Amino acid sequence: MPAAYEVRVSDRLDVADDELAALRHPEPPHTTAYLSAIATAGLDCAFRFFTLRLDGRLLAMAYGFVVRHPLIGPLHLPVFVGGSPVNLGPPFHFATADLAEDTLDVLAGAMRADASALGAKFLLFRDFWEPGPGTACDGLLRRLGFRRIPMFADAVLKVAWPDFDGYLASLPGKTRKSVRRDARQVAAAGYHVEAHQGALPPGAVATLHALWVNLYEKYHDPDQIFLTEDYFRRVTELPETIVILASHGGKPVGFDLLLAREGMLESTYSGLDHKHVGSVSLHRHMGHHIIRFALSHGYHTVDFGISNETAKAKLGCRFRMSLGYLRPLSRFWGAVRIDRHLFPEPVLPPGLPRANVAEDSDVPS
Repeated sequence: MPAAYEVRVSDRLDVADDELAALRHPEPPHTTAYLSAIATAGLDCAFRFFTLRLDGRLLAMAYGFVVRHPLIGPLHLPVFVGGSPVNLGPPFHFATADLAEDTLDVLAGAMRADASALGAKFLLFRDFWEPGPGTACDGLLRRLGFRRIPMFADAVLKVAWPDFDGYLASLPGKTRKSVRRDARQVAAAGYHVEAHQGALPPGAVATLHALWVNLYEKYHDPDQIFLTEDYFRRVTELPETIVILASHGGKPVGFDLLLAREGMLESTYSGLDHKHVGSVSLHRHMGHHIIRFALSHGYHTVDFGISNETAKAKLGCRFRMSLGYLRPLSRFWGAVRIDRHLFPEPVLPPGLPRANVAEDSDVPS
């Protein structure tokens, strides 16, 4: 490492808002307020932030967390994951694209040393989008001893219509009828859906957490970190957060939590009272409401996240593949090859439409 580079490692993010906002590649980071909120929300992981400066100027930042990754039954293995435990996106952010070539190995080395000191057995860097500028890091990471693995498909909808009617007109006739049928069914059943930005109604934070727990307990994804009520409290207080809230008789029964970031809406978490909603297509209708909100508020992209790929393809989404880069942190863990059990390749529906992110400069990638 050049003597002039200063790398600092901390469990708190200690950079100014304008410094972080100046990091643009391979995509803009979340705000300092948001990153600080999730780092102090009592999540079951240990946050670490890495900053790299030259002559006092912030050139790059990385972050990650140590989590107990499920192995077999009650057994867990500590893994250091580069990136956020509650968001999609790469762990590195650089002031300019060419800085990745000069400083990524420095940050990766600092993360590797810190992960080893914290007892992690593997180091995983997530969410380098293919296609997209993030894949420029591919060669360097592989030269540093990382194995590339596909992680999952992320659904992205480019919002390019003047209004919701224009969006509907772009859909196949069968899907168009389904969207309108969902809206009629939800209205007839007495549900109300609206967007909240800013303070939520009294008691709503606890309700959001309970609704999320319903989905958590239903699916029990092994790599899903448990969210605290404090996470919802801290995040919903931020100006970049939008909550699509569904209620019935004044009682919240479902939600979608969205984060706004430079023209993009990222759908992060949702929750639903399955017993109350029953067979009403409420959550699907809430997805349509997200698109309405994006169109009416000038957003150019909605990131609908992972899972339910077939349903999201019907919405018009295209998909970008998340690439992960994995490295064991000792010869022993490299020899046992348990990483292929920990991080198996995903089984995805065939024929998913691919996002042409590399040629679409206003879609974060």
